Amino acid sequence: KMETGKYQYHPENVNVGPILRSILAELEDLRHAKRVTVKIQADNEPYNERIPFVLLGEELLVYSMLSNLLKNAIEAAPRQSEVNIRMYSGPPATIAIHNLGIVPEKLREHFFEKFATLGKKGGSGLGTYSAMLIAKTMGGNLSFTTSEEQGTTLTVELPGEPSP
Repeated sequence: KMETGKYQYHPENVNVGPILRSILAELEDLRHAKRVTVKIQADNEPYNERIPFVLLGEELLVYSMLSNLLKNAIEAAPRQSEVNIRMYSGPPATIAIHNLGIVPEKLREHFFEKFATLGKKGGSGLGTYSAMLIAKTMGGNLSFTTSEEQGTTLTVELPGEPSP
């Protein structure tokens, strides 16, 4: 439905903290196997779950999008490195996910395209495509930067301000 523009989007306030906690629990085995640590910041401070980080979206869509992006970030991160999640209140609400891996040059031009993958064992090439589709369905955008010096950062921007 998202691909054809027929998805009925119903935005609501979504607290990202419990979503991240659930995703990171699901990815615990992968994180442990690669010895990757994950650090989270909200508005330039260490994230405190007692202070909700709320954005406008749909909980299931936010979950699916972040799950794809975090799994990819951990898989691409070098062993014994760090994945950083930086969240900024909006509008637009911004979530940036950084790791020290790099996107192969041959894949960069097609990174968000359907079935774009390059040598990733078990990869279908749908993770970043579906994440982009979800971001656009919620009226936002997904972009990335990658370099040998800086690693890779995927940045999601979602418009709209949550209701008080």
